[in-house]
Amino acid sequence: MTAGLHFVRLVAAAMACSMSCLFVSLYGQVSAIAFLQEWPGTQLPMWTRFVLELAPYAYAVPVVLLASGIFLLKGRTSRPIILESVIALAWVFALVWALVAIFAWQLTRSHLVNQMSFKNVIANPASTVDGGIPVQSSIRRAWPAATDPHRSTEQ
Repeated sequence: MTAGLHFVRLVAAAMACSMSCLFVSLYGQVSAIAFLQEWPGTQLPMWTRFVLELAPYAYAVPVVLLASGIFLLKGRTSRPIILESVIALAWVFALVWALVAIFAWQLTRSHLVNQMSFKNVIANPASTVDGGIPVQSSIRRAWPAATDPHRSTEQ
């Protein structure tokens, strides 16, 4: 392949990475506003906060991938395998970064998270003991069959 074709593929992959970063930033801001309106005065789950705080730094990935690809194209020796790896890495990053953001924000919508009272989790000092999360009282603890107090002895 010619260097021009490699350059076009590299720029397209870098643009895909940039669009993925833009999607994650915008999706994160809109979802944070919606979450805080739905659950006022609460904190986001840890993984969601991590993705939200990491989003501005992810813009460095397309820049680094583009710079390394141009360096590989302009180098005196041809390194086609490394260049193809950089292009593939850019496409994989674009897909995975968007999926990570969607997963992180869907955590706030899951049934378990919505059933918990975030205010009680934050205010409850028992939640900080050994990193534990208080469990709803409606969930029954699993007992082994032989020691289940609710199990009938007659069979």
